Amino acid sequence: RYVAAAGQAADLVVRHFGPDGTKSVAYWGNHLGLSGTVILDAFVELYRVTGERRYADFAEHVIRQAEDRPGLEVLSRTLAGHDVMEVGDGKIYQLSWTYAGIAKLHAATGKPDYLRAAVRGWRSFFEDHLTLGHSPWGGIGGHGEVVNEKGYFSPHGWVETCNTMAWMQLSRELLRITGEARYADTIERAVYNSLLGAQYPNGEDWCYFIFPNGRRHKAVWRDCCKSSGALALEEIAPLVYGRRGEGLSVNLYSSSEAVVELSKAGRVRIAQKTSYPHDGRVELAIDPPAPSEFPLFLRVPSWARGTEIQLNDEALERETTPGSYLRLDRAWAPGDRLVLTFPMTLRVHRRSNTDVHRNQPIQSLDYFALTRGPLVYATDLIDGYKFEDTLRLPDQSPESLFSPVPTPDGATGPAFQLRLPGREPIVYLPYYEQGGRKDGAWRLTWIGAHWE
Repeated sequence: RYVAAAGQAADLVVRHFGPDGTKSVAYWGNHLGLSGTVILDAFVELYRVTGERRYADFAEHVIRQAEDRPGLEVLSRTLAGHDVMEVGDGKIYQLSWTYAGIAKLHAATGKPDYLRAAVRGWRSFFEDHLTLGHSPWGGIGGHGEVVNEKGYFSPHGWVETCNTMAWMQLSRELLRITGEARYADTIERAVYNSLLGAQYPNGEDWCYFIFPNGRRHKAVWRDCCKSSGALALEEIAPLVYGRRGEGLSVNLYSSSEAVVELSKAGRVRIAQKTSYPHDGRVELAIDPPAPSEFPLFLRVPSWARGTEIQLNDEALERETTPGSYLRLDRAWAPGDRLVLTFPMTLRVHRRSNTDVHRNQPIQSLDYFALTRGPLVYATDLIDGYKFEDTLRLPDQSPESLFSPVPTPDGATGPAFQLRLPGREPIVYLPYYEQGGRKDGAWRLTWIGAHWE
């Protein structure tokens, strides 16, 4: 009956906005039509469930309507290389969700232009509009939910929870279609930083916005970010493992267990035991019902250089490429065990914000952030109240200034201390659990962090 109800709602939309209707979704949705084009996703899903071609046909009709509105033109502008800020009004989460619908439309129709557009839109966000916590951001000199000018950087940008959800959904669809590790990489970092950094300790409330350098902005009952955060959490578990052809794929690392049906091997049980992302050691148990030959695909994170692998307590000499999947072809037997060790080292990231007036640089502010594995680190509010301070790091080997320190009470994972001459040390923390301090007391460094 749920499918029947959805079908009736869809038929009503088609009567008004279809080829025989009088309206265009491109002119009825705000944000220059982007709020209307998100309906693509629902119609392709309905086509997938029912097999009724008219729903896929309407989704393609929405694409044509978008092409008929100057400035919207999602497909042609994206294929022509326009930045996402030049598609519609650059509203982040509606545009990401529209690209997700376009990716699904490719899967339904096989038309290559749809996939090319989804990939180019994803790349535009990734290269020019993504925080280090891997969520699209905006909020400087314009609407808080719209991307900033290409190439602009500020640690005071706004990260909307709805953006994180839609970004994860777009990346999920492209992972399913292409199997490329970069899409799982960005989902992982978005989860551990932007998504969980927006959840309140009570598990129910969410932030409307989080700020790299600033306090969180709580969503109220009418804000869609409360439901978007919950929806994004539901995306995680089904993505940990997946089928790839006749094989099994490990996309995300977390203590977990699943049974995956493979075409030749049958019901394969796979389990992970790990403290990841605080520790780089992942133990995998692979248990087919009987000895079976199938490929196992293991994602090597983009930051993991020098990954080590053991199979049944023996070193496995295989070359690993960060940011790709390692394929292991063998006859797997019940009781097989793999141990992956991802080297987790601190890395300093630098960005600059330069003010320009009449083509003349006025001032330049330099920033740095700290990551370890997939986590973006945070600090206390500096001196208890400031969001930033002026620090001078050396150009060579700045990581050498950081040293491990005991993890403070209430924190999880390794902590590090920055020592500079002439001032008190600054402690960098990976994660704070409930019970640390009052809400908003932890400062996010530079771009996105894991905090409560």
